[in-house]
Formats: sequence, C-alpha cells, structure tokens
Amino acid sequence: MIRNMTASSAGKRKMIAEKSRILSENHSRTFTGRDYGKSGFDRACRSGIRYNDLPEDADSSFFLCRELIRGYLSGITGVYVTPRGYFVDEAAAEEFDRNFPQKEKLRLKGQLF
Repeated sequence: MIRNMTASSAGKRKMIAEKSRILSENHSRTFTGRDYGKSGFDRACRSGIRYNDLPEDADSSFFLCRELIRGYLSGITGVYVTPRGYFVDEAAAEEFDRNFPQKEKLRLKGQLF
C-alpha cells in the first residue's frame, strides 16, 4: 500500500495502456545490490518511494521495487506502509495451533536428517 502519492494524472493513466511492457525489457537503471537488478528490481527510493517510519537519510538499500509497466512510477512519490494483515498476534496464533493434534516426527528409510 502506498500513501501520499502525487503524480500528473495524464502521465500516470497513460502508462496503463502499456501493460505488456515490463522494466526487464529495457534496463535503463543500474543497481549496485545483489542479483536482484538482473530481475528488474531497483532501489525504491530511486522511484520516489520511501519505507514507512524510515528516516529519509537512512540506508534503504534493502527496500526494492520493480516497475511492471515502464514509466508507471514516473512523477510519483509516496510512502510504503506495511499492511496490517502482515503482522501476526503470536498469542492468537499459538491458541489457533492448539486446535490441531500433535505431530509425530518420523524417521524413514533413506532420510538424510
């Protein structure tokens, strides 16, 4: 989810028509991280997207994005906020898991570990 987005409406909507074009067809950006750049990923800050609660001057090299429609993020800035559904209440998860029978670890012939 991206909040506080700004963009020229003409430029943003115009790119929807180019759904078949993906960034991997034309790597115009460079990436200094691991091998993710080969797959079309780049640092999100280069597209104007910040990670929520991370200061603007902090190292955000872990936060990557990939444009699926070339140019779709042009002129857009925003802040990524992790969806609430990604967070788990550990106590509720433990309670849920108690509803299932205990599993037994089996050692089968040919099993390495």
